[in-house]
Amino acid sequence: MKPLVNPMEKLSQIDPHQPERSPATPAQRRAQRQRAAAQAKAAGYAWLLELCRLGESDHAQQLARAHPEWGYEVIDGSVEMSEAVDDAG
Repeated sequence: MKPLVNPMEKLSQIDPHQPERSPATPAQRRAQRQRAAAQAKAAGYAWLLELCRLGESDHAQQLARAHPEWGYEVIDGSVEMSEAVDDAG
């Protein structure tokens, strides 16, 4: 197997037909999707908290409704887990 491409290697020296790494397995793709979803959820929570802290709870509610996959809702200016997520697990 050809070693990984040197980042400074000239384009003329790179064989575009030689795979540099194996394709991801279904388990690896699933794990990557789960990591991405967890990162998005954490970032969303941080955005909602910041909006509530700034007194923008209406905007936070709109953002939470636009992203139900995060699993949060804004109630009386505070961020809460939505009941649909609580029931699911």
